Amino acid sequence: NGVEHQTNTVQTIRALNILLSLTGNIDVKGGNTFLAPTLFAPEGIEGIPAPEGEPIGMNEHPMFVSMIKQAQALVVIEKMVEKESPIKAMIVAGGAPIPQLANTNKVREALKKLEFMAVVDLFMTETTKYAHLVLPAAFFLEREEIGTMPLNLQRKAVDGEQCWPDWRFWWELAKKMGYGKHFPWQGFKDAADFLLQSVGVTYEELEKHPEGILHELLPGNFLKDGFYTYSGKIEIYSNSLGSNGYDPLPVYREPMESVASTPELARKYPLTLTTGARLPMYLHSQHRNIPALRKLHPEPYLEIHPETARESGVKNGDKVIVESPRGKVAIKAQLTEGIMPSVVHIPHGWVEFDCNLLTDHEKRDPVSGFPGLKSALCRVRKA
Repeated sequence: NGVEHQTNTVQTIRALNILLSLTGNIDVKGGNTFLAPTLFAPEGIEGIPAPEGEPIGMNEHPMFVSMIKQAQALVVIEKMVEKESPIKAMIVAGGAPIPQLANTNKVREALKKLEFMAVVDLFMTETTKYAHLVLPAAFFLEREEIGTMPLNLQRKAVDGEQCWPDWRFWWELAKKMGYGKHFPWQGFKDAADFLLQSVGVTYEELEKHPEGILHELLPGNFLKDGFYTYSGKIEIYSNSLGSNGYDPLPVYREPMESVASTPELARKYPLTLTTGARLPMYLHSQHRNIPALRKLHPEPYLEIHPETARESGVKNGDKVIVESPRGKVAIKAQLTEGIMPSVVHIPHGWVEFDCNLLTDHEKRDPVSGFPGLKSALCRVRKA
């Protein structure tokens, strides 16, 4: 993920994979091998009208949107704040646009413009504050699910009562919208069998295998039978990228916002901000409402090198203001020699100390549209 949170992410990942290929470390035992996720491709749902037009983001990032077959999230945010936005309503399920998306102030502005927003969640999160309707989701012990890697049946331990599992929410919504004939299932078992038919497994078979059914790809299969490319080979020179106007070979490009690429901005914001290093007791924006975990790490800190702190008149534990062209965050400083003097770091996922108030959603990798969550400019001053 760290490599992906850059404005030259696709070419960087390609360069890493090409090095693995050139050294013979792809699809061999002891090298980088391939996972075998279960890919469902159910057939039989017909007659449902497809959305008009192309997914949002197709004009801005056509290769990525074509590949994932869904909209690009940050382009969606941009469209939502337009005067004549094509997006009037939104359902947020299993996600937290605030504080997870880049440029929190822009995300807040976008959510405020919606005519209607529903959130399906376990807790009243920061995102739910912008919702017109909040629906309680079922906890994992309150729902049945089909899991993958290995393919398995996850059973519920207790009845969620008014807290619905996600599959039931979408099933009931489809029926309310008049699509009931396309989703004729009587319950989870019927829906699961429909999903599983494309991989040749039934609900009853999964019941007999509580350990799951693992589909393995043995090392060497792709070297023997070919890779998922036009030529069947590992393509160091990408005709796909080239034909779409991108660099066919990996090219180093500075972050779109950096001391080198935006020197005028860097005079005002001389430090590089990186965000999102993981804290083992939390997962993204989750688990901070659990007292035992919060006790382990009550609040985040700005990691800053002693030399940089000295130049700013900052001592260990001081409250500081971190500013970028997008916003500012008040946070305590933690001096460490484990970070470069020109770089500072803030963990992600904290609503009270939201690092995405500082990050930018506009400067993005041209192929994927991923933002520079680990390469923004900022400045630090004592509060």
